[in-house]
Amino acid sequence: MRCRWWFLLLTSACTAELPAVEPARLACTDDTLLPNGERQCPADSTCVDGACRLRLDCRDPDRLNCTPDETICEPILRAETAAVRCTPGVTTATLAVRPGPEAPRCPELTYEVAFADGPPPDRYPLFVLPTGGPLPSGLAGISGERSEWRRCSVACSSESNCPADHSCRPAAVITDGFLAAPSGDRFTIGVCYPNRLEPTRTSTSLEEAPEPRQNACRQSVDCNRGGRSGNCRYDVEKIADHPTAPAQSAWGERYALYAQCTNQQATSLLEEGIGCERGDVCKSGVCLGRCARPCDPYRPAEGCGPRECVPRLAERSLGNGQVVADLVNICELN
Repeated sequence: MRCRWWFLLLTSACTAELPAVEPARLACTDDTLLPNGERQCPADSTCVDGACRLRLDCRDPDRLNCTPDETICEPILRAETAAVRCTPGVTTATLAVRPGPEAPRCPELTYEVAFADGPPPDRYPLFVLPTGGPLPSGLAGISGERSEWRRCSVACSSESNCPADHSCRPAAVITDGFLAAPSGDRFTIGVCYPNRLEPTRTSTSLEEAPEPRQNACRQSVDCNRGGRSGNCRYDVEKIADHPTAPAQSAWGERYALYAQCTNQQATSLLEEGIGCERGDVCKSGVCLGRCARPCDPYRPAEGCGPRECVPRLAERSLGNGQVVADLVNICELN
């Protein structure tokens, strides 16, 4: 009778639900497939130094970003996965420039990012080409490339890794591993892609490039060009996962501040220079103690006059306790 009691106790203990384990506490050896077709780390993680770590995790310990002037967010490319990490290095390259026709096509520590033709442009079908070259077609929804939208970019895992007026957007890395399994969800990372493309410089002027999204703006003057109208305003935008090669659990829900021309009635919104507590009460969408004015760093005098166009960290609340923090370009507040 006593043996039966112990048997029941042991069998009931085996059916009890085990507590969840943090991925970083899971031991691993690599990212190769196990005999059962599974991997040792969850889909949002990769094996680093014997432990599972998030694939999109460009953060130094106790910081929200890589250490300025010491580390940069860099892709870590493997046969089974792509990830990003803070690694030693500093880039002073101007981001969002178009690659040149000669090698090296992009500045050091930046990568060519192609914009695929096919999916709706507002979903940003971006692909990283580590060694340059053409964008392969016939897989992952790629039917061609919008070559005028190819840019040099740095890797990222959040808005804190990107310069002002760039958003950290998902991009699938074209590696042998991705080409072998384009339906996999472990080859998509983040890249800093401009919210509005850099204009082309001529001997006498700056000519605006075609845009993936025509409503994008840097300053309100932009909204009087090309048949647009309204005010240039920063609002919170949800950054959607990749349209054809989604990172899924590794991407999750992400947000950024995005400036666009809006016809929203601004009669109740505060003008530049008026004191504020929240960005959503400002006509510009940016509150830095006072409402600020968005500006164009390529044409600072056009929007700011004698003042400088400077990057500043702005915050907007989602109303659920979550705050979106992003760098924006504004006319310096006197």
